[in-house]
Amino acid sequence: MSPRRLRAQITNSASGNFTVDGPIPDTTFENTETRLEGQDQVLFLRFMRSMLEWLPEKRKTAKDLLSDEWLNSPDLIE
Repeated sequence: MSPRRLRAQITNSASGNFTVDGPIPDTTFENTETRLEGQDQVLFLRFMRSMLEWLPEKRKTAKDLLSDEWLNSPDLIE
């Protein structure tokens, strides 16, 4: 689905809550990330969630992300 079409399906209700017209895919990070395993996968998923946090005040800054445990793991540095 194109981003433009997806944007057209997301609306703001009268109460101020977001609503979506149509089905929401049953997709999670866990079932889409298949190349990593074990602790590498756990750290990667934590990194992604911290980057994609909905609330800006909870979202990590770029500077915070640079010091993330997954990004600085020895396996990635080699």
